[in-house]
Amino acid sequence: MSAMLLIALSGCGASGEKPVDMTGRWESEIDRSVMSIEQSGLFAMDIPGERLPIIGTVSIAGNVATFRNRPETRLCVDDDGVYEVSVDDARLFAKVVRDTCPSRVLHMSRPWRRLSADQSPSAIQE
Repeated sequence: MSAMLLIALSGCGASGEKPVDMTGRWESEIDRSVMSIEQSGLFAMDIPGERLPIIGTVSIAGNVATFRNRPETRLCVDDDGVYEVSVDDARLFAKVVRDTCPSRVLHMSRPWRRLSADQSPSAIQE
């Protein structure tokens, strides 16, 4: 059932609609976490008080973004987070479609403020 939902959502956003531009650096309104997203789809989220950043990939189809944490993150690795996203006046808004990762839901449920618009491939360290 969830695979069908994912396929349906991908189809909705892929109907010639230009993907939402989420590249750049964003600061969370909840706790000043910083999320960096490259054009390649690599993302990193630095959360205050956490020793290591959360690293993964984000794929965007129209206004649907799917986040997947990399295995070395060891947090919500087997759970993709699917969100409807929009960018308005240098703010990123995300509405959860499907995600069982409490930390990601918490951080993505509040707006993000754009710190910089361009994110070069070398800016995120692996």
